[in-house]
Amino acid sequence: MKTAELDYFLPPEQIAQRSVEPRDHSKLLVADRVSGEMEHLQFYDIVKFLRPDDILVFNNTKVFRARLRVGAIEILLLRPANDAWLAEYQTVYARHTGSVAAPTAGFHFTKELREKIQSLGVTFLEVTLHVGIGTFQPVKTELVEAHPMHSEWVNVDAETAGAIAAAKKAGRRVIAVGTTTTRALEGAAAEILAGKSFEGDVNIFINPGYKFKIIDGLVTNFHLPKSTLLLLVSAFLGDDGLDRLKKIYADAITRKYRFFSFGDGMFIN
Repeated sequence: MKTAELDYFLPPEQIAQRSVEPRDHSKLLVADRVSGEMEHLQFYDIVKFLRPDDILVFNNTKVFRARLRVGAIEILLLRPANDAWLAEYQTVYARHTGSVAAPTAGFHFTKELREKIQSLGVTFLEVTLHVGIGTFQPVKTELVEAHPMHSEWVNVDAETAGAIAAAKKAGRRVIAVGTTTTRALEGAAAEILAGKSFEGDVNIFINPGYKFKIIDGLVTNFHLPKSTLLLLVSAFLGDDGLDRLKKIYADAITRKYRFFSFGDGMFIN
């Protein structure tokens, strides 16, 4: 695949500069992978599409202040020295410090919305993937397949792995909140499906043609052109996923959705 195929035009005014408040009042685009149908709602309406036996998996990484300026030199820290480096744009469930940026799909889940979802009987599980600078680097190679994928540190404990393995055997849906959660789950899929813990670096490159082993649903934001995240979402939409995603994005642009980290959300089921 040529990288140029990942480009699209976004009006600058639709790049979100901050989250809406409350965060669960952002827009929500719901896309059905089978029928291709789309619905346009508010994020808090996601409860209408969740089932009591669903599992929602969150990335509980916590952001630290990663940029230092010394004169004309800017330094990017890739690991925290201690908790003094905490940033402000956290998810409400952030626990383990180590990311240069928050897993932004989780921004939409307020404490109140999480409580409402749990009251339905939905199970919440957590994994840790420390988001690195590579997440924001565009694909610069002419061909997508030539892009050198970055590594990120992942931890999935045995209890979480066991719960996911049991859910897959029982035919329950496992829904990833964010592309970073997806990378953690799919990167550690062999261990998870065996009910075993995983700790280590993951550099899985998910692009169209990839066969997903864990996730059955994805909550995500709207991503940068020529990004690996755009490829991941395209892959989840199926064999013609990139074409489908471009149509979804075009519709979202027409409807004035807000894009990127502080923007609106999408649920693909």
